[in-house]
Amino acid sequence: MDAAKKQKLIKTLLIVLGVLIITTLVTGLSLLTTARAFARSDQIARGVTIAGVNVGGKSQADAVETLHILWVPTLPDQIQLRYGQESVSMSPEELGAQLQLEQAAAAAYAIGREGGTIHQLTTLLRLRRQPQDVPVACEVDTVILRSALVELAQDINRKPKNATVEVSGDNVSVIPGEVGRSLDVDATQQTLSEMLSDSSVTEAELIVKTVQPAITKDMLANLDTVLARYSTPFNAGNRDRTHNLRLAIGLLNKTIVKQGEQFSLNGTLGPRLSESGYRQADIFVDGEVVPSTGGGVCQVASTLYNAALLANLQISQRRHHSRPVNYVPSGRDATVYYGQIDFKFVNSLKHPILILGNLDGNRLHVRIIGSRQDKYNVELIRSGVSTIPFEVKETSDPELEEGKRVVEKKGRNGTKVTLTRVVTKDGKQVSRQVLHTDTYRPQREEVRVGTKKKPEEPPPDDAPDKPVVSGQPRPQSPPKEAERQ
Repeated sequence: MDAAKKQKLIKTLLIVLGVLIITTLVTGLSLLTTARAFARSDQIARGVTIAGVNVGGKSQADAVETLHILWVPTLPDQIQLRYGQESVSMSPEELGAQLQLEQAAAAAYAIGREGGTIHQLTTLLRLRRQPQDVPVACEVDTVILRSALVELAQDINRKPKNATVEVSGDNVSVIPGEVGRSLDVDATQQTLSEMLSDSSVTEAELIVKTVQPAITKDMLANLDTVLARYSTPFNAGNRDRTHNLRLAIGLLNKTIVKQGEQFSLNGTLGPRLSESGYRQADIFVDGEVVPSTGGGVCQVASTLYNAALLANLQISQRRHHSRPVNYVPSGRDATVYYGQIDFKFVNSLKHPILILGNLDGNRLHVRIIGSRQDKYNVELIRSGVSTIPFEVKETSDPELEEGKRVVEKKGRNGTKVTLTRVVTKDGKQVSRQVLHTDTYRPQREEVRVGTKKKPEEPPPDDAPDKPVVSGQPRPQSPPKEAERQ
C-alpha cells in the first residue's frame, strides 16, 4: 500500500472513531439527562408492571387507582370456608386480608432509582427489553381475623350431649349421647394467616375438632337397674335453702363413679360461695343454728349417704351433725363443710355407678343406678338408742326478784345411737357390719335465778277499841286453856 492510500485510511478511521466517540458522548449525555430527569419525576419507570398491570409512566397514586380499576375486580370477593359437609362464605376483608397496593406502588416507583447513576441507567435500559413485575402483597390483620373466627365459632360450636338413662321403676334404659364439635380458633388462625397472603385464594378448610361427651353409651352399658333410692323432706317455703338444694343436687346429678374410684361430695360441688350462686340459709355450728352461705347442702349429703349405704357402697369418710336433724333419723345423717368436713365413699362394686338426684315437690331424691350383678338387699338397723339428759346451769341474778327463774338458753337432750348394716343376696346374709355409734351431745340449759329480796311490808296498825254501848257488858277474853284446845 502506498503512502497516500495509507494516509487516507488512517484519516477515514479517525473520522469514524470521532463519530463514534461523539455519538457515544451524545448518547451517554442523553441517557444521563434522561436518568436525571426520571429521578426527579414522580413517574414509575416504563417497563414496570404491578400484578401484570402496566403502570409505567404513572405516578404512585395513579398506579394504585389503575389497580383498583383493572386488577382488584378480578380477585375473588368471597372465600368458602369449609368444615365437614358444611361451609360458610366470608369476604377477604372480613377475615382481615388487606391488599398492600400502596406498598406495591412504592416498590414499583423505586425501580430505576436505586443505586448509583450507572446502576440506574442499566436498570432503565434493561426495562426496555425485559419488563419487571411487582407482586401485590396481602397482609392479614390477626386481630380482625381472630375476632371473625371467635364470632364464627359461636355458630359452629356444638356442645356434646351426655348419654343418659331413663328410669321406670327399677328398670333402666340407656339413651345415647351426641358428639359435639368445636372450632380450633388458634390452629385455624395460623392456617388462614398463611393462605390469605395469596390474594387469589377462593376456599379454605376450617379446623373443627369433634368433642366427645363426658358420658358415653359404653360407659352406661352396665347400668340396668336401680341399686338404691332414698328421699328426704324439706320445707319448700324456705326459698333460699331450697335454692341451695336445687343448685347442689344439680351438680351431683348424673355423676358417674367408676369401680374402685373414690367419690368426694366437696370435690363434686366445689366451694359454697355466693359467686357460685349459693345463698344464705341456716346450718348447725356447735349445736347452734346460724346462717351461712350454702346452708342446706348437708341434706344432700345425708340423702346421698343413705342411698350409698343402701347400695352397699364402702363409706370412707362421714361425720354426723352436732345435733339430730329433722329429715333423717339420728345416726343416719352426714354433714359437710368445704375445706374441713367431707363425705366420701368408694365404689366397691364390680361395675360403675351413676348418681341421679332431683327435687320433686317438697322431697329431695337420690338414686344410685348400677348393674344387676351388684344389687343387694340392704337393711339399716338403729340400735342402742338412748337419751342423754341435759344439765341445768343456774346463775344467781341479784337484779331478779327472789324466786323467779328466767331460761336464757333452753336445754336439749342428747342422743346415742348405733347403726348396723346387714347385707343379703338371694336370701343369704353376705355381711353384717356395725358402721358407727354416734353421740349427739346434749345442750346445757342456762337459767338465771333471782336473789333480790322482796321489800318488807309495814306491820298493820292496831284496831281501835269498839265503843261500849250503854247497858251491854264488855266482852271477856277466853281463858288460856281454851287457846290451847
